[in-house]
Amino acid sequence: MLPPKPTTPKSHAEQIIDLQRTLDTSQWQTPAVLVVAQFKRLSALASHAYNTIPEYRRRLRMAGYRPGKPIGNEIWQKIPILKRAELQIFGEKLHVKRLPPTYGTQHEASSSGSTGVPVRVWKSGFDDLMWQAICVREELWHGDGCAGIYAAIKGFAGIDLSPDQLVALRSPTGLIFSDWGPPMNLVCKTGQSALIHGSVSMADKAAFLIRMQPRYLLLSPSGLRLLAQYFRDNGLRLPSLQSVRTASERLDDDVRALCQEVFGCKIVHNYSANEVGYMGVQCPVNDHFHVQSEVVYLEILDERDQPCPPGQVGRVVVTPLHNYAMPMLRYEIGDEAEFGPLCSCGRGLPVIRNVIGRTSDYLVLRDGSRRRVTYNVYRMSALRAMREYQIVQTSFETIEIRVVAMRPLLATEIAEIHAIMAIEFGTMFQIAVTEVDELPRTAAGKLRPFISELV
Repeated sequence: MLPPKPTTPKSHAEQIIDLQRTLDTSQWQTPAVLVVAQFKRLSALASHAYNTIPEYRRRLRMAGYRPGKPIGNEIWQKIPILKRAELQIFGEKLHVKRLPPTYGTQHEASSSGSTGVPVRVWKSGFDDLMWQAICVREELWHGDGCAGIYAAIKGFAGIDLSPDQLVALRSPTGLIFSDWGPPMNLVCKTGQSALIHGSVSMADKAAFLIRMQPRYLLLSPSGLRLLAQYFRDNGLRLPSLQSVRTASERLDDDVRALCQEVFGCKIVHNYSANEVGYMGVQCPVNDHFHVQSEVVYLEILDERDQPCPPGQVGRVVVTPLHNYAMPMLRYEIGDEAEFGPLCSCGRGLPVIRNVIGRTSDYLVLRDGSRRRVTYNVYRMSALRAMREYQIVQTSFETIEIRVVAMRPLLATEIAEIHAIMAIEFGTMFQIAVTEVDELPRTAAGKLRPFISELV
């Protein structure tokens, strides 16, 4: 998919609608047809990177690439993987300063730095257009209509607001707008949007939502857990709510169950990152993700950099197909995931069955090896006094469970936490339970459920 040629200019809305028609067709293509289309785009992107960026010219030559030749899977898999730290170090050296006019203007975007390594990238207007087209696809897939109020609870970094609006956003009144904003207001008539900052008190958030009665709600999974617990514990209801949209963090099954119990509605989750855009969107029929093959080429690789078969967990390596302003060939984003079998919905888009989380979210053992943490989240969430918690490896021998509780934990509850952790850690670690007033968030407001201080 290439930018439209500058013949008769179309409006932004017309371009999104045209792209949506294309996406409506491509989602039903077979996996083989989708891969052929992806490698056509990868060939064009590799040629562009080779001709404009010396570092990519070096990497592509190492892989045996020849200019003007279509790129195939054999050569593609030989291209060195771009590590997150390398993207940070190279910075402007990967930025193509001048693009054809059809790609639009360029702007900077940054990641949240939740891995401890924030990165900044350049994107083009056409890359943003593709992001908006996938955003519209997500709304259409989950087909709830656009007439209701869309509420959001988050940080809202990067949104252009006046000083008065910023004050209102951080107050119990929140901010009310006449529509949902782009891209949805460009393609259909929407209801109002209601925004309130994540830093206001839980009581004020609940009162704001009850006053607004939204049909849709956007917030992080950890924020949803706290909100649902508050509504449940205080006997509050939000009957208008039809679906909750979550992003940015891993979504655990117990949060889905809690949302259904308290709000009686589904969760729509996506897999995305600021520096690369959409990677996966939740299937409209099942809870897993569909890779957005029209905008990214996503690989899951083992420790030898070989493709993982469905069901095997590996590192996520992603190549945005339309970011010619700063090509990111085989960018290792820092997550682990696993592919699943083809979806029962009939779409040919690959299935991501599970996003495990950050590769940094591992226990570090004394011999230098790492181990994933897989405790029983259902038993932990069943402790009603617990608002939220974080597991922290403080040494090779000690694990600390930091808990924010609505009241002091009972001895039986502390014993239950020890019992849950004993199943996961056995006698390898000494377990300590510590009650804290709050847990730290990343710069983007995310809660990391596990941290190793040894990384």
